[in-house]
Amino acid sequence: MLGGVFMLAVLWGAAAAPLGAQDAEASQDVAPVELGATLEVFLVTVEPGDAIWELFSHNALLVRDSTTGFERSFNWGLFSFQQESFVARFAQGRMLYWMAGQDPAQEMEGYRRAGRRVWSQRVSLTAAQRWQLLRYLLDQDTPENRFYRYDYFGDNCSTRVRDALDLVLGGQIERATSGVATEHGYRWHTSRLLQDELWAWAGIEYLLGNPSDRPISRWEEMFLPRKLQASLETMTVLNALGEDVPLLGPRELLADTQRPEVPTEAPARVWVALLVGLAAAGGLGWLGHRAATGGRLARVVLGGVGGGWGLLSGLLGLALVLSWIYTGHVFWQWNENVMQLSPVALPLVILFPLAVARRGGVWATRIALFCAGLSALGAVAQVFPGVDQVNGVVIAFALPINVVLAWALLAFVSASPTSSVEEAR
Repeated sequence: MLGGVFMLAVLWGAAAAPLGAQDAEASQDVAPVELGATLEVFLVTVEPGDAIWELFSHNALLVRDSTTGFERSFNWGLFSFQQESFVARFAQGRMLYWMAGQDPAQEMEGYRRAGRRVWSQRVSLTAAQRWQLLRYLLDQDTPENRFYRYDYFGDNCSTRVRDALDLVLGGQIERATSGVATEHGYRWHTSRLLQDELWAWAGIEYLLGNPSDRPISRWEEMFLPRKLQASLETMTVLNALGEDVPLLGPRELLADTQRPEVPTEAPARVWVALLVGLAAAGGLGWLGHRAATGGRLARVVLGGVGGGWGLLSGLLGLALVLSWIYTGHVFWQWNENVMQLSPVALPLVILFPLAVARRGGVWATRIALFCAGLSALGAVAQVFPGVDQVNGVVIAFALPINVVLAWALLAFVSASPTSSVEEAR
């Protein structure tokens, strides 16, 4: 995916071959038709690979001249971990991807070695549209145009292919799909495709905020190459003879694989998260009871666990808040998970162990109770429109821990000879 970026001079020289002896000053009405008459355009759809970024599939536009042998596969999915400031750009949501025209044979060999299934389908365009598309692709594959600000949902390798085709089709794709609603949102599709990568799946479930849950249109759904392929297969366009023909031809299998089919449903893991949360809360409850009744080891463990939860919860919550202010991650914003893992918990890193060491627990108890109340409020607020983020997994995991941790600390402080229930409250 990262190799084989050809120099512009090579691309332009090869692309100029279909021109033959045509003069650049030839008639604008005739030249595009004649120049595009020998061109063929194909949509190439690549199914998932092994790497995280390959699980969403890939696609490209292949342009071929049947008389000169010119052939290039144009895709917008190129990036490099060695790129300058890669980590900083990734964290800020300002990653730069680029496009390039590549040798299709080399590209295909890479997909075969990776065991990825590849389909090719002829795109029904007029000669003038084929020529316009090639000129557009070559113009994009220049130093000043090839880089773009990548957005995993709104501007990626698949939406760029969609937009290039829509451009030469005069907006037909957008008009046919932008008003057609689908049943699911960006979160659902992401969860569906990442479900076998547990840590990546859990991270995305936490990071994606309310904006990722609204149902998206078929136009927006084409951020996924497989959805782009499926949508274009249902469309028809007018050919040069004025006949209504399918936009995409039959699928031709270029590379096969024994990989399982792509999941068609998002996983339902709320009950699993609830069981984990309840198990952790049960352990905390037992520790709180043992600590309150004089168990020294239980006090040490409770102090460490409480401080560790404050660190984890506080840092994750702080990361969400900072992402709203300082990054371009639009779909992380207005994330209700900040009510479950709150930056307010961060002082517990120090205050919780001190409280368990009987050095005053008033503020630690107040913060723990506040976090528990905030967590409960986030769960109750789900019944209200606009505060109904699909974050049941995070609530099911965090709410029992927040509540029992606050109860355990309150019980311990209340039982301490240097405190009273009234003071702790």
